[in-house]
Amino acid sequence: RWRAAEDMLLEFAKQLASFDKGLVQPIEIARTSNPTEAARLVGTMSWGVRDENNWSLSDGPALVRHVRPDLTFVRDEVDRARAEMNRALGLIHDRESSMELCNVLYDGIRRHRFGYETEQHTVDLTTQSIRTPKQVTTHKTATCIDIACLFASLLEAAGQNPLIIILAGPTFVHALAGYRVRGEPPWDNSAKSDVRGAVARRDAVLFEAPGAVEADEPVGAELPGERRDKLLTFLDAISGAGRLLARNDVSIRHFVDVRALRESA
Repeated sequence: RWRAAEDMLLEFAKQLASFDKGLVQPIEIARTSNPTEAARLVGTMSWGVRDENNWSLSDGPALVRHVRPDLTFVRDEVDRARAEMNRALGLIHDRESSMELCNVLYDGIRRHRFGYETEQHTVDLTTQSIRTPKQVTTHKTATCIDIACLFASLLEAAGQNPLIIILAGPTFVHALAGYRVRGEPPWDNSAKSDVRGAVARRDAVLFEAPGAVEADEPVGAELPGERRDKLLTFLDAISGAGRLLARNDVSIRHFVDVRALRESA
């Protein structure tokens, strides 16, 4: 029962808006595009974006502000990795141990069973919203840039040299996560050939961060059937990043070496 007609009308308006969003809009979108796109748009979470979430798409170095090694969730995950490896993570310098550490951190995120989603549409096409690690755990979902920044936060908290690479293709923009092996100097040139060379020499490792979250379809350059129970193994995530970086129609829009940028600030 409502105390006044105005209260009933307000509740009715909420119900009608919900009906429109959940049932009417998907049909209208499907008519102009396709059922898959309609389901994707309707299934994308709408959440309260704060100023700290905003990132200017043209400002690669500004991504460092979204790398948060100080947050509780990040520290807890790094502590879990330290206990599993039973060693001081800050002393890891060699390629094999760095790979093992990143694998442990990757599997740690996999166990949370977060879901993958694409970026929600915004009025301002020059900015993108990036969830903090806390928001990822609260929403139980993440975009490619959300999860790439989360892995950069984990790797920095573990004393490593995180990388975030933003790639641009013919119809997409996509984020890769990774790290530069400690002891290897930053590159003077972040051209695509230099990044490929560093990966080939194993001076750096790049991987598909969304491989650690659940997805119903391949993301980036993943192959159909690679996902098992909606997730990628760490090695398959590395292979997917390699295939995407090898494409001739893909260019590097931003190369973000977190530690190098911190030290130059």
